[in-house]
Amino acid sequence: MDKKLTIKSSIPDWPENTAWSFALINGRLAEVWFYRDKNDTPVFIGHCYVKHEEYTTKKELTMIDKDTQKVKLRYSKGGYYLIK
Repeated sequence: MDKKLTIKSSIPDWPENTAWSFALINGRLAEVWFYRDKNDTPVFIGHCYVKHEEYTTKKELTMIDKDTQKVKLRYSKGGYYLIK
């Protein structure tokens, strides 16, 4: 079974080290927001599904290609699961 990753559904003040990335979640393109805790483990804040057609510049398309190769997740029952 996949290891469940930490999720923080409501954070009053996002940490300074908050970042975002493109990812494939349940086979769909999405933007994912996260930060890293003291152990350098990603803590996911949330995601939103996006359409590939919304991104047209060469830089954006390169980012999508690189990020989606690295980050593939499954979202189920309020939790994110890393797909290897």
